[in-house]
Amino acid sequence: MTIKKLAKMIAEGFNDMVKDAECENFKEMKRLYDWNASDIRSEIEYWIRDKENRENSGIGSLDDGMIVNFKNSKDPDNECTYGTFKKMVFKNVK
Repeated sequence: MTIKKLAKMIAEGFNDMVKDAECENFKEMKRLYDWNASDIRSEIEYWIRDKENRENSGIGSLDDGMIVNFKNSKDPDNECTYGTFKKMVFKNVK
């Protein structure tokens, strides 16, 4: 799995959460649950760990905020900062 594919999968998870909460969009759901940036980061990091363990994707987050695909660590497209990864996720969130 690539980092880009994982970002899309996480975005789909957020979109499903919006639907389940019967909200119009993520912004409304964020207000409903009173989420802040730290809460969103925790959700994203949880999904990274969950996908890594379930599908053995080799993608993980490091303490310094880097998201790395360890299977393809030599490819520069398989390493990014948390901020870049978050942007990739929310590009696909409604």
